Amino acid sequence: MRIAIIGAGAAGMMVAAKLAEAGFGASVVLFDGNNGLGKKVLISGGGRCNVTTGNFAVDSMLKNYPRGEKFLKSAMYDFPPEAVYNWFEAHGVSLKIEADLRVFPVSNDGHDIVGVFQKIFSAKKLDLRLQHKILAVKKLANGHFQLNYQNMQSQEQDHEEFDVVVLATGGRAYRATGSVGDGYEFAEALGHTVTKLGPSLNALVFAPDCLKSVWAGVAIKKAKLKLKQDTEQFEFTGAFVFTHRGISGPAVFALSAKAAFLTIDQGHLANLRIDLTPELSFAEFELVVKSGIKKNPDKMVANALEVAEIPRRIIAAVVEALGFNKKAQHLNDKELNRLVEALKYLDFTVSGRAAGDEFVTAGGVDLAEVNKETLESKICSNLFFAGEILNVDGFTGGYNLQASWATGALVAKNLAKRLKA
Repeated sequence: MRIAIIGAGAAGMMVAAKLAEAGFGASVVLFDGNNGLGKKVLISGGGRCNVTTGNFAVDSMLKNYPRGEKFLKSAMYDFPPEAVYNWFEAHGVSLKIEADLRVFPVSNDGHDIVGVFQKIFSAKKLDLRLQHKILAVKKLANGHFQLNYQNMQSQEQDHEEFDVVVLATGGRAYRATGSVGDGYEFAEALGHTVTKLGPSLNALVFAPDCLKSVWAGVAIKKAKLKLKQDTEQFEFTGAFVFTHRGISGPAVFALSAKAAFLTIDQGHLANLRIDLTPELSFAEFELVVKSGIKKNPDKMVANALEVAEIPRRIIAAVVEALGFNKKAQHLNDKELNRLVEALKYLDFTVSGRAAGDEFVTAGGVDLAEVNKETLESKICSNLFFAGEILNVDGFTGGYNLQASWATGALVAKNLAKRLKA
């Protein structure tokens, strides 16, 4: 049985590595149009490679997938984050779990992660076809698959037949790494449905008229973010940071993932409300603000407030915007109410998205058409899927690479069973 794996990213590399280690490397051909393995893996986490998550409790970890939580259950229990961690360490890469539960190589170098696969493929003599771009995948009358491909060095085109095809081509989130979305076309040509696609894990850009550049660099440990456009509304609570263009950080990436299919641009603006004191009700927050004003009547308003959760730079900017540059005792009731409202809820107009620290596509091959226990197509026998090509994506923090490792390992496990039979 000959197996073609299309895509040498995280998922494809793991399928090939697991099969090679099981003794079936000679049956596998791994295709990729790039001149090297794991291009996207190398740049993830700013080049440090956020290998997986330190959140080892699988049920809890699965809550970090806005799309695919239930579908991924079998794969995640079969090759959970702790097993992924141990697998890489067993292959000579020392890992570390940082305070935010992100896992990185101790070296902070993604080349160490990709190097694991290079060593396995070399030792097991796997047929690795780099710089071979797949042009088309066809199912033949004899049940085999025909792969048409082009050698990018010689520019010559050729074709071969395979018994099994694994589509591990990734999404289309970062074209410079070769993730151009051609896998979706192959899936559709083989009878599959591809859902609506959208960008995930983005920073948010504010409209120029509401950009508070003076806040750039201010980090917030915990806030409730609520994004609204017409009848659509999305919320997430967590940490973020103000930038020169808007906001970024974990909570923002998660919010953008939830709102991945929301069109946000100059013609489709969205409203963002930030509650910097999410653990205080409006009435409780009002008491805190008024207490500070009453306690410090001779101080300027910006200095009289005692709200530990809100950075001084933000308080000063809000007070200045309201025109309340005076002593606290001179605030009247109407002005005090305006101050409470303005500090509790910061409102911005969002006019676009910007790149986050990961590159992920929301949407993909419809999960209803794929067997979650084996990752084989329900429509086209001997066709398997692994990684981001599926309608699966996670929040930032190693969850997307974890999904790729786990789905790749599950595909390999099921193919190994067939090869042994």
